[in-house]
Amino acid sequence: MTDMAATSDMRPCFFHSRDISVVVSASSLEKHFLIPLLRECGHFASDVVVAHGSHLLSSDKEDRKFFDALKSRFQSHQKTATTCRYVFVEYDVRCPPPLRRLVSGTTETDQKRPHENPVAVHNTARRVGFDALKRSRSARLGSGAEKTWVLFLDGDEVPDGKAIATWWAHQRILDATDRSRACKLSNYWYFLRPNLRADALEDSAILVREDAVTDAAIADANPRERDGILALSSVRYGGGLNPESTLRNVLGVDGKAMIHHFSWVRSREDMLRKVTTWGHRRDRPWRELLEHAWAMMDRQGRHPPRDFVHGYRLVQVSDAEVSAFCDDLGFADRLRDDVQ
Repeated sequence: MTDMAATSDMRPCFFHSRDISVVVSASSLEKHFLIPLLRECGHFASDVVVAHGSHLLSSDKEDRKFFDALKSRFQSHQKTATTCRYVFVEYDVRCPPPLRRLVSGTTETDQKRPHENPVAVHNTARRVGFDALKRSRSARLGSGAEKTWVLFLDGDEVPDGKAIATWWAHQRILDATDRSRACKLSNYWYFLRPNLRADALEDSAILVREDAVTDAAIADANPRERDGILALSSVRYGGGLNPESTLRNVLGVDGKAMIHHFSWVRSREDMLRKVTTWGHRRDRPWRELLEHAWAMMDRQGRHPPRDFVHGYRLVQVSDAEVSAFCDDLGFADRLRDDVQ
């Protein structure tokens, strides 16, 4: 695990926190987290793109009113050139373009539709968001603008914005013009309740230079998803990344994770909706596993000692540690009532 604890000789480098942009893969299944996510991005990002589909994988229409309200809320703050700029883009889930996948060093077309290849939709959101980011920055800054670093987040991965801004101002592991390196930032992982945290860290989010990402990698229906973006942006495939230079489990200057991943935190109704409509819905018998965990909580009044996804040991943290990252819709209070 990369040790980023503060030291006495730590000094700011030539980066400014506004050199980071964010691409968010979103759906209404994460609506409880998107407001704090976008608010926190405002502490460190110059551009934030939110990409969402026209439909969920269940074929239900997306909650467009929610995204319209989210767009209005955050774009209303864009009054000065120094303010973080928010872009919202929708893509058609029902009729996506053919997806390219890499096979033995060549590309071939994958004509599968989302219901046949659901992981493709996860990657489509990243591709659409990344393309929108490049268009937005080019229109505003010109084609010769310096390339940005891009943080790819899912809609339930809420960054600690001030922590990332502090780390970025002091970090010395990435060079502004070196596109051969990338980072995977450590995150806390939560299960069933917003204050029920795994005792192990994950590092799902990737931070990579814009000009290191190849078209094939960002368009690819790759089951490795973000890890696939890193793999297919390597020098071998025409990108700029050296796989051995990807830094894993990067922590903040205080030695703590800088992202909160509320992966399995929803109300019961929303949790069942998630596991029947998301891209990994066929991986496991999610409904049965959830019903078993909820039955234990109802019957015994306590949470399971381990989660059923990874087998992590679960520990309860104080509400104060997480309230800033899931508090906008009163979600935490409703969830506690729901599971007691």
